[in-house]
Amino acid sequence: MTQQPASVHPVRTPATGTSPHPGRVAFAEHRYVLLRTFRRDGSGVDTPLWFAFVGDDVIARSTTAAGKIRRIIIDPHVELRPCDWRGRVAGGATWSGRAEVLERAAGIAAEHHLHERYGWQWNIVPMIPIPGVTNGHGGLSLRERLAYARARELWDASSIIRIALDPVRADAGESSWSGRRSAS
Repeated sequence: MTQQPASVHPVRTPATGTSPHPGRVAFAEHRYVLLRTFRRDGSGVDTPLWFAFVGDDVIARSTTAAGKIRRIIIDPHVELRPCDWRGRVAGGATWSGRAEVLERAAGIAAEHHLHERYGWQWNIVPMIPIPGVTNGHGGLSLRERLAYARARELWDASSIIRIALDPVRADAGESSWSGRRSAS
């Protein structure tokens, strides 16, 4: 059995008595997923994200003004792979799915799953400048950073993305991971 890092709560399986989605099992031991969204020309843009499961759906937080939010609104087709904090793929399967940006009320309701999984790190780590990592909240004053760090609700400048995973792995058939997706 793979040991879970002490600072991250494991992904729990649903208590419905049914088997969890295979993607849920594939991502359970990982702390980050690499989200691939697609530009209008079909080229992929990769972003490492913290994530949690709500049922068999993946949720993640992003700044509302981020490019990935715009790309998801235009083309909800996405792909996910396990990765590290820098976006280096950690092996494992590629899963495709359909993403949507949740309305504010639904986002507030879903965000507690992320708080539960990542604990105190959830609001603190995004405030720390990390070399080589783009931080959507980097322009905030110290007072604003402290207010966000103490927040128990979805940040005003943030959105929650929900991804419904397809039932079959993307790399079991044809995946765009190694190149461009054909425009459809």
